[in-house]
Amino acid sequence: MFADNTKILTSGSSVQFVEGNLNQLVVEVSASANKNRMALNASKTKFMLISTPQKLRALPNQSLKIAINDCVVE
Repeated sequence: MFADNTKILTSGSSVQFVEGNLNQLVVEVSASANKNRMALNASKTKFMLISTPQKLRALPNQSLKIAINDCVVE
């Protein structure tokens, strides 16, 4: 069984904080899904970084390193 349409939202003042928080939340959601005999489909999982255009331009790299069970999320 798969968990469909699950969303994880977080915010923070730095990209590093958001990235760390998202990775911790993914671990918690994955553990909860496994406990309930469900699986997260990492290949279908995506993330979106939302910010103001000015802050996005100031970011050297607009990508976060988010992983589910060692599978990097697009």
